Amino acid sequence: MDGRIGIDGELPLVTNGGLLSFSHAGTAQLLQKPIASVLQLQGRLPDALSVPDAKVVMTSNGGAGALFCDVMLLGSERP
Repeated sequence: MDGRIGIDGELPLVTNGGLLSFSHAGTAQLLQKPIASVLQLQGRLPDALSVPDAKVVMTSNGGAGALFCDVMLLGSERP
């Protein structure tokens, strides 16, 4: 509520709307978050979804029934 996790906040989260607005079943779902993270770092997302000057992105996804979960830190700088 204080704006800290908004696109222009201190800790922007889920800039694509998350699973409520940006998900599909199967493998495509598992790949969307890492792909969106790379696009974020490359500056290739629409302005409304972009964090200005993002250098490091943390992305995660869960498998069917959350049987597994991957967490990745991506970027050109060490976090």
